[in-house]
Amino acid sequence: MKITYYKQSDLLYIEFTNQAVETDAPVGKWSSVSLDAKGGVQSIEILHASKYGISINDMQIEIIEAETAPPIGD
Repeated sequence: MKITYYKQSDLLYIEFTNQAVETDAPVGKWSSVSLDAKGGVQSIEILHASKYGISINDMQIEIIEAETAPPIGD
């Protein structure tokens, strides 16, 4: 996973895999989700990120060793 923030254009790009993008699906007016050939999420792009209160300086990553909730789909 790779997170890139383009300060000049205020674009936040989160890449989950390096799979080729098959299609892009808009999510609201200023964001989109890119899907690979199998329908998996390849990346998320958020334009005007700071207008949504997203600050690269406030990002945190939390790693939880044990699941406290059932996996999605169960």
